Amino acid sequence: MRILPPFVRLLLQLVRILPPFVRLLPQLVRILPPFVRLLPHLVRILPPFARLLLHLVQILSKIKKVSFQKYF
Repeated sequence: MRILPPFVRLLLQLVRILPPFVRLLPQLVRILPPFVRLLPHLVRILPPFARLLLHLVQILSKIKKVSFQKYF
């Protein structure tokens, strides 16, 4: 038998991991509603946070004189 490609091996590991995860699903569904109620608050918090992050990146790029395109 040929050596399996890494992707196939990863898939097999995922299949092995999945059953306990499937058992966890009902608990996840129970946890979700409060999280969904929190979402509007998160959405309200996010834009200023994103602006702050962008601002920090701009400041850092001025200090370092390095383009961030190399890292992304």
